[in-house]
Amino acid sequence: MARRRDGGGRRPHARGARGGRADPADHHRHRVAHGQLAPRDARRRAGRRARGCDHPPPAPPPRRAGGRPGSRRRPVELRPHGHPARRSAPGSGVACRDRPPRHGPGCGLARAGGHAVTTLRSPVVAAWAAATTWLVLTSWSRLVEQSKGFDHRLLVAIALVCAVGVGLRRVGLEWPFALSGQFLTALLVLQAQLGTSLLPTTGSTRHALLALVHALDSAAQNATPVAPKLPSIVPLLLVGGVAVHLVVDLVAVSLGRVLPASLPLLAAWVLPVSVLGSTSGTGLFLLAAGSWLALVATHEHVDRGRWGQLATHGRGAVLRSGPPTIVLGGTALLLAALLPGVLPHREPYRLDGDRPGGTVRVADPVADLQRNLTRGTDVDLMRVTLVNDVAAPSYVRVAVLDEFDGKAWRVGPRTWPSTNAVDDGFPPAPALRLPGQRVSWKVAVSPSFASDWLPLPSWTMSVLTGDAWRYDSTQLDVHRAGQPGTTAGLHYAVEEYRPHIDPALLKRAAPDPSHQASDTALPTTRPEWVQRLARQVTEGATTDYQRAVDLQEWFQHDFTYSTDTEPGSGFEALGDFLNHSRTGYCEQFAASMALLARELDMPARVSVGFLRPRHLTGMTYEFSAHDLHAWPEIWFSGVGWVGFEPTPTSHTGSVPAWSRPTGQPSPSASPSTTARPTTLPKPQTPAPRDNGAAASPEGHDARVPLLVCLVLVALAAVATTPRLVRSRRRTRRLGSSDVEDWWEELHATAFDLGVAWPSGRSPRATARSVAAHFAAEHEADAREALDRIVDALELHRYAPTGTGTATSADVTTCVLALRAAAGARVVRRATWWPRSVLRGQWGAGRLRSAESA
Repeated sequence: MARRRDGGGRRPHARGARGGRADPADHHRHRVAHGQLAPRDARRRAGRRARGCDHPPPAPPPRRAGGRPGSRRRPVELRPHGHPARRSAPGSGVACRDRPPRHGPGCGLARAGGHAVTTLRSPVVAAWAAATTWLVLTSWSRLVEQSKGFDHRLLVAIALVCAVGVGLRRVGLEWPFALSGQFLTALLVLQAQLGTSLLPTTGSTRHALLALVHALDSAAQNATPVAPKLPSIVPLLLVGGVAVHLVVDLVAVSLGRVLPASLPLLAAWVLPVSVLGSTSGTGLFLLAAGSWLALVATHEHVDRGRWGQLATHGRGAVLRSGPPTIVLGGTALLLAALLPGVLPHREPYRLDGDRPGGTVRVADPVADLQRNLTRGTDVDLMRVTLVNDVAAPSYVRVAVLDEFDGKAWRVGPRTWPSTNAVDDGFPPAPALRLPGQRVSWKVAVSPSFASDWLPLPSWTMSVLTGDAWRYDSTQLDVHRAGQPGTTAGLHYAVEEYRPHIDPALLKRAAPDPSHQASDTALPTTRPEWVQRLARQVTEGATTDYQRAVDLQEWFQHDFTYSTDTEPGSGFEALGDFLNHSRTGYCEQFAASMALLARELDMPARVSVGFLRPRHLTGMTYEFSAHDLHAWPEIWFSGVGWVGFEPTPTSHTGSVPAWSRPTGQPSPSASPSTTARPTTLPKPQTPAPRDNGAAASPEGHDARVPLLVCLVLVALAAVATTPRLVRSRRRTRRLGSSDVEDWWEELHATAFDLGVAWPSGRSPRATARSVAAHFAAEHEADAREALDRIVDALELHRYAPTGTGTATSADVTTCVLALRAAAGARVVRRATWWPRSVLRGQWGAGRLRSAESA
């Protein structure tokens, strides 16, 4: 007979209510009392069980003499985080049948070398993610000529958002609510940076929203890098940078997926490269890539630590993959930094200017024209030497805008086949059949002028570039095709033709049906006032030439030239320019006249290029960035495209000779030269503000209320999401037939209301503790319902058969009794901000006990 180990009685292993296995809590206390488990180990074991990742209870130790045979401990199959194949139910301390383990935030602690390994939500991982994001986003400062402290402001915003995320995750909030807190922090920080005060007052918030609206308009209309005189896009860059950090922090830190988090980082890095066509520098690339490698290494170290003690080899040396990883990553970085300088490349890719003014790039003709005209420093771009002793060159075309999309003039569809190489011959324009003069050019383009389009005179006979430049057969503009490169540093020869255009010939020109369809097309949704204004200005004109002259003179005498204008596009901006401000620069004059001409069924387009150069010596002239210009051209049968000049002569000096009827003097800047009355009818209905152009900081903008509504909707979603999630979980659990779900719902309700739910006890002991918090008026019914739930739970866990008589209605009865005993304030908090939703480890025993509450 076995020796008694408890002083005369049998071993104190309590059995379940229906003959189930031994209660693990009683067995655990027995081992502690008899010295078989140290108190420290007991606390450690209880803590792991409280986090829901405890091992199944150990089998009783084998008896000594005469003990029961076959009492060895069954091996346990471990999973990551040290989880067993079966988990313990919340609050019971015993293993459940056929229920997967719950991986909560508190289940990631492992022991390696006697030290706690930080989890994937470690502040170290968050810090590396924030540092990597900031280093990548500093490349965005190249999108503006003056960053206005963008790097420092972005660093402050990212640091604060990162710190808040670390704090919220440390207190146990699940990732949706940690992300919501970070989002609110981002809103407050951005408001403080873009507004007028640190606190989100009405005026400060409105100022911040207007700054964002202006930045959106500027980014849509201006080419990068945005000039200092144009509305800054820094607010947009700040908002976008913080958004990128929120995504990276969510994926890499909250969700523990570092490799997918590299996708938004890669997109952010590629953005300035794709827009500007140049890299962000080797030094910044090495720093950003090194920081990303450190983030990946930290993630892998923590992820490896989740599996417990690292394997040893030989004399106990731990096998580590750190040094090989560092060597491999460092080698890849060095190769990425050094290979571009070793591999052959073409010089035209270099866009660095050799003058203090910087580089002028023309890829998008409209946006680049506006940026280069409004930049503070003038830059010499192109030098032309004429062989003949003739007048200075003028109206040098770079690109043609032949399509109006309702917002702006754009470059329409083009074809540049290999058969259209300019060196093989240039197609003759109709004006070359008129009497005129041939002029030879020698062109030298500055390295500061990087254009995808080749500057040519309005009427070109031949071009010799020695490179891959091709012309479009319809518009006759020339573009780089077949090979990469720009005009930077290019030398080429041009043969110009200067026809003598008689105004009488233009008057007699008949409409050309071949150009009526494509070159008069306009959006069908344009407002009616555009056509009404065009007919009022040209009232009495009987030919296309007279209409063109009337439009040109109206702009010349009723408008003012200035590059200091408000940003805008579309018919709303056009209406403000034509009817209210009447102040603008060449692009607005050319675009408006071409649009009004098309309203009168006149084929029209907009040309972008150079107006007049500065004379150097002899027959050598130089065009600069401030000579960039835009003008409208109208098609006349037998002549071709003929340019007009609506921009006031205070800027241009004069208008083309053919645009002045016989005997009429040229308009000039002098107010004494007035060819017609300056008062013309205006449309009675102003243009609707339908495209969202930005207003001044003191004005109004229709998009500001929309942004406010979006922010309010986001805040409302943050406030109501916990309640909706809790309601959905409650419905799912009560609709289930599994008593474990009912017990889980009761546990969640107790946690939400702050009711003590003792950890490490049997269901019946837990039920006695919970029943003490029932309201007196519901206590009798609630206790009976709770007894039925416990009976069913014990049958489910311990008995081979049987389900009990409990129903989901019993859970509802217990919940009503608990809520009735709690105060109204506690119930409201449990309804709108339930802790069981906000904290992912509520079911792992992290509730405060009654003694500590």
